[in-house]
Amino acid sequence: MKLGEDLGYVLANNRIRELFGYVKSRSDLQLRNRGYENQTSDCMPKVDVNGMAIVPCGFVAWSLFNDTYSFSTDSNQQLQVNKRHISWKSDKEDKFGSDVFPKNFQNGSLIGGGRLNESLPLNEQEDLIVWMRTAALPTFRKLYNPISS
Repeated sequence: MKLGEDLGYVLANNRIRELFGYVKSRSDLQLRNRGYENQTSDCMPKVDVNGMAIVPCGFVAWSLFNDTYSFSTDSNQQLQVNKRHISWKSDKEDKFGSDVFPKNFQNGSLIGGGRLNESLPLNEQEDLIVWMRTAALPTFRKLYNPISS
């Protein structure tokens, strides 16, 4: 982030993310290494679509924040919304693999949240990385994007 950028946050009130089943519904091995893409036993019940593994699997990923919006100045100049440089360096480098790409994500009959770019590895999808760091309390704020003017 640069000096002079405004920061956009997601603020959620009374989200019941702290439920044990929700928090545990994910596969950290799958997020880190393509060789574990079929490792979905910890992701119940969001594990597959038509018998093919969902990457990333589980309720946490499935509930990815999905609002869409834009910003403009008083003179109707569009401001750039940037989803880069919002995640922790340790998460990006150590917890999400550069060889792991989304597969079958939000492709079922019931869609839970946002979509992911299937041509980008998970370690470059920083909105997902931030979302996957679960909050300890039901009211939380997460960095969503710096806004460049």
